[in-house]
Order: sequence, then C-alpha cells, then structure tokens
Amino acid sequence: MARTRLARTLLISIAGLVLLSSSAVAWDRSPRWKRGLAKKFSPSSLASVRSNPVVYLGKKISFEAFYAGRGDLYRPFFTPFTKQDYINIQVWDVSSKLWLHKERRDGFLFLYLLREQEDEVNAVEKLPRFKAVRIFGEVAAVHENVAWIKVHHIEASPRRSYTEKGLKHIELGFKQKDVDSEFAATSFEKALETDPPLSAKAAVNRELGIAYFRLKKFGKAKDALKDAVQHAGKDMELFLRLGQTLLKLGEYKDSAIQLENVIDLEPSLAEAHASLGLAYGHMERYQKGLRACRDALKLAPHYAVAYRNMGKIYWMNSELDKAVKTYQQAILSQASEPLYHKELGDIYMQLGQFKPAADEYGNVITLNETAEAYVLRAGAYAALTKSKESIADYESAMQIGPDYLPGFKGAVKAYVAAGMLQEAKGALERVRELDPKDASALGQLADIYRRLNELDKCVSTYRAAVSLDPNYVDGWVNLMILLPNLPENADLDAGIEAGETALRIDPANAKALYWLGKYYHKKGDLVQASRKLEAGLKADPDNSAARELLGIIYMQHGSDRRAEAELRKVVEAAPQRLYAKNNLAFLLASGEAKEQVLREALDLATQAYAGSKGNPDFMDTLGFVKYRLGEYVEGRQLVDKAVRAEETAVRLYHLALFDIKAGFDDRAKKTLSKARGMIKAPRGDKLAEKLRGQIDRALSNLKRRRRRAPVVQEFGEEGPDAAP
Repeated sequence: MARTRLARTLLISIAGLVLLSSSAVAWDRSPRWKRGLAKKFSPSSLASVRSNPVVYLGKKISFEAFYAGRGDLYRPFFTPFTKQDYINIQVWDVSSKLWLHKERRDGFLFLYLLREQEDEVNAVEKLPRFKAVRIFGEVAAVHENVAWIKVHHIEASPRRSYTEKGLKHIELGFKQKDVDSEFAATSFEKALETDPPLSAKAAVNRELGIAYFRLKKFGKAKDALKDAVQHAGKDMELFLRLGQTLLKLGEYKDSAIQLENVIDLEPSLAEAHASLGLAYGHMERYQKGLRACRDALKLAPHYAVAYRNMGKIYWMNSELDKAVKTYQQAILSQASEPLYHKELGDIYMQLGQFKPAADEYGNVITLNETAEAYVLRAGAYAALTKSKESIADYESAMQIGPDYLPGFKGAVKAYVAAGMLQEAKGALERVRELDPKDASALGQLADIYRRLNELDKCVSTYRAAVSLDPNYVDGWVNLMILLPNLPENADLDAGIEAGETALRIDPANAKALYWLGKYYHKKGDLVQASRKLEAGLKADPDNSAARELLGIIYMQHGSDRRAEAELRKVVEAAPQRLYAKNNLAFLLASGEAKEQVLREALDLATQAYAGSKGNPDFMDTLGFVKYRLGEYVEGRQLVDKAVRAEETAVRLYHLALFDIKAGFDDRAKKTLSKARGMIKAPRGDKLAEKLRGQIDRALSNLKRRRRRAPVVQEFGEEGPDAAP
C-alpha cells in the first residue's frame, strides 16, 4: 500500500511538473488579460482547493481572498523557473478569522505571477494588505498535498476588506470578551466603525451582543445579536442570548420563538428550558411556563434559575404562598444570588409580612451592599414603624450611593415623618442637584416650609415648581389651597385661578375639584360649586367632606331630598363627621316631619352635640329639634346659649320661635327683625330665602293676632331669660 501511495504521489508531481513546464512557454506568449477570459475560469474557493488540491490539478479556477502581501520563498519547487522569473504572493481565504493569530499565520503562500505580466505585477504592488481580491489562476502542481497556483490575473473584489485598525479592535475585543465586557464592547463598536467584511461583522456582532447582555444593556444587545443572526448558521448560544435578551426587553413572543429554536438544537440545555418557561409566564401561559421550568429541573435537579423562574411565574399568577416556597428552594440551591433574596423580600412585602421582608433585604446587603438594597430594607422598616432603623438605612444608602436618587427621596420622606425637617431640607438639596428638573422636589421643599409655618417661602417655592414644570399638578393644587391664606389674596380669586389651571392639566383631579367647590361656595356661586363637587365625587366617591358640602349646597338649592341622600351617605360612611349629623338633623327637623323622623333628628343632633364640646351650631340645632318635639325648656336653654356665643340669623329665628310660643310677642318681633337684617345670602340660596320667608310669616302672624299674656309656666317661673 505504501509503495502504491508513493508511486501515485510521484506520478502526480511529475504530471504537475509537465503541466507547469509545458504551460510556461504558452504563458510567456499570452496576450494581456481580457475580461472575456474570465469565463474560462471556474468559480471555486481557496478553502476547497486547499482541502483537496488533487481534484483541481491542471484546472483553471477563480476564487476570492484577502491579500496578505509578497511572499519570500527563495524559489518555487518543482518548477523550472527561478526567483527572477516569478514573484510570490500570499493570501488568506475569505473565511479566515484574521483576528486570531493562528489563522492569520495560516496564509496561503503558493501563488506566483510571471514578472513579465507587467500589468498584473504593478497591480499587486499597489494592493494594500487585507484587501479583498479575486484571483484567476491555474493549479499547476501539487506537492505534498499542497496546490501551487500560477496566477493569471488579480482584480479587486466587491467584498468588504479588513483594515489594520479594524482588525486590531476585533483582536482586542476577543482577547477581553471573557474578562472585561465593557472594554470588549467598546473595542467591538470601534471595529464595526471600520465596516469589516460580513463574516467578521457577524462574529463581532455576536460577541458584542453577548457583551452587552452581560452588561445588561439589552437594547444594544438585541440590535447586535439580531444582526449576527442574519449571517449565522445554527448557533445555539447566539439564539439563546438573543432569546434571553428579548425576554429582558419584554418581547416575550419573539423570545419564546428564539428559545424554542435553541431547544430544537440542544434539547438537553436546562438554561433554555428555564428561560422559555419565564417567557411563557409573561405571556400568561402559566401552566406551560411551569412545565418548561420543570423540564429544566429534570435536566438539572438543583438548577436555581429554574426554581427562581417558577417562583416568578407563581408570583405573576398571584399564587404568593407557592412563590415563597419556590424562591426558598432557589435560595437553597444558590444562596449567594442577591436577586433571589431581593425578589423574595418583594413578595413578603406584597404579603404584608414586613419582618421577613426586612430579613431578606438584609441578606441582599450582606451579599452585595448597594444603595438600592438599603432603600428596600428602609421601606420594610418604615412599614414596621421602625423609624430609627428606616432612617439609618436611608442614610447608609445616601452614603454608599451619592448619586442614587431613590435613596435621597426616601430619606426626605422618612425625615419628614420623623419631624426632622432640617435634615429633610438637606436631602432635598441633593435631590435637586441630581435632578434639577424635578419639580416635585421643589414641591416637597415647599411642604417643609409649610410645616415650619413659613408661608411666604412655601408659596414662592411652589411658584418656582410650577414655573419649572407648568404641568406639575400638585404644585398648582397646593397653590390653590395656600394662596387665599395670604392677605393680598383674601378674595379667593388667586386660589380659584390656580385650581382651574390644575384642572386644565388634570380635569379629574379630585382634590382640585373639592377645593374649587369650597371656594365657589364661599364666593356664593352655588351652581359652579355644585358642579365642581359633583365632578370631584365622580373622581373620588369616598371624599366625605366633598359629599357633606354638596349636601349643604343642595339644601341651599332647596333640593332637600338630594341633600338628605348625600348627608345620609356621609353619616353612614364617616360617622365621625359631626357637622354632617348636625346638618342632617336640622334638615329632618325643618320639614313637616312625623315624630319618628323628629326622634331620628334628635338622636343625630344629640350625637353631634355630645361630640362637639359645646359647638354653638350644634347647640342651636339640638335646641331647634327639641322645640319641634315640644321640649321647650331644654330647647330654649340650648338656643339661648348658642345666641350668646354668636348671633346669627337662624339662631335668632329659633330663639324667636320660643318667645312666640311663650307669648313674648314684642321680644319675638325685635328678635325676628334683627334676624332678618342679618340675612345676606348669595343669589339662588333658597335656604336663606326660606329663612327670610319664615321670618316674614312669623312677623305677619304676630301683627294679626291679639296680644296675650306670656305662658311663663312653660319655661319655669323665671321666664325665657333664665340662665341655663
């Protein structure tokens, strides 16, 4: 066999020598290269020729390559030509990874041109290194399984070429890709700026995408990996990283497609199954996601990522108890991963289990001390009402992360809650340095001034906030509340203007609608007031203060049924609101009510008065209800005490009712006349008009009836002026 192989090799070499020798003369006489001659050369590749040179012996071929430079072989073997006859050139195959030293050293050396080919030689002399070229040549000989190619023509290829600079960046990137992802990514980006060949570009984008994935720059990772996929074959890791990148970006459907491709290529890859499970979970295909995670655990029984992803799916599906157990299993498998502790802490917070949440965040701090971890634990401590510990953690966050905004914002809130207003001001200054356009920070500072009772500074700071951000709704709302408290704005117009500005930004802002309702009510615009309050209650049906005021306005409108309905809702939802009970009692007692209704009014008025600590309004209402029930002595004493506290039209009217009942007509006339003169009601206030009408009827009745003796016995021997 060995002799046969040796004989065959000799025959091939001799045949190559004959071919080379016989063609030399013909080549010497060959005309200049013409474009039409290219048709005689069969397209091939240098890699194919190198892998099986014997097949190409004696054939004319063309192939693409990257020019490496002039060769330095002393003379061609098995040829009759000398160095003076030929020039030797070197090339690399277009598939070569030239950024790898091993492949760069593996250039093809065995290409020759006759020096007499002046056009070709001149063209070669001008070729830059790494230039993409197309070579037309003839395999003239094969020696030791190496083809010797006689070059007929070289021309530039449309293929992209390398540059020295680009290759240097690619080489640096590949050297550092597993060591320093940031440096590698920068090198790869610079390499892409040189517009390398497509094969190199695909390889660079692949590694660039993986580097960005490790750096958690998922948007950039996606762009690079997608570009790489266009020119890659069945690259399992490329599909995996692209699938995981899309998962991070929330593109769950496309992520699942990529991860399914990975599993088709490598069904035993647990990482792909676990990632696919999480993608399904985000798509709300919870059971399918759990099955994929279980498949991962079958392949790798202690795979922490699979447990974590299962826990995440349970969490997304609101199965929090199962989520806790699964996260605990993940931690048993890999206790050193801070993310698992952090997410378990988040679940405990959602469950309202603040103590274990604080413990898990503490584990995060132990494993990886960050400002974020301290802020999380501070929040858990705050929920546990551990103010001291919460503030300490916020202060640690501010120290460790001087640029971590949530740390300073959280500290402001904690300081304010603890009454440490000066410390809160200091933290707010840093918030403003970190985010100068944050109008809410100015709003918080304004609130601190309010707490310090520095009203002018508070208002000016809110003005600065809305100047910085004209759409800062809270700023306008707070200005609306504050401005009427300034002496120059006592007419409410400045507050109303600020409130209307807030509504232009947020038409359903319940707080703005409520305060505008109050202001319009104070200004006597009952129509606007009721409109604002009705809209506010649509936005916030639980605002009892707004509902109570709306009930009063309905009373003023003369809509007693609507007023009663609103006030009953307030009494039911917020029994601590004594004015609602008082007003409802007054409303019930004011009509032609049956005794059962009057007894309800008495109960409401008694509750309001008992809880009011002597409020004159409540005294008056209770006295009036007792009048309606015929309890004149106690009723008169209450109303008289309310009048002595402050005279109002309605109190004087109620007092006159007792005088009329007791027969003190002259006194009643004076009291009624005084009451009538005090009525100053806005247009449309039917409650005031009703009171005026009642007074007028009472005065008219007194004029028509005959004078009679006072009924002293109804009030006791001392008469109506007796001290209570």
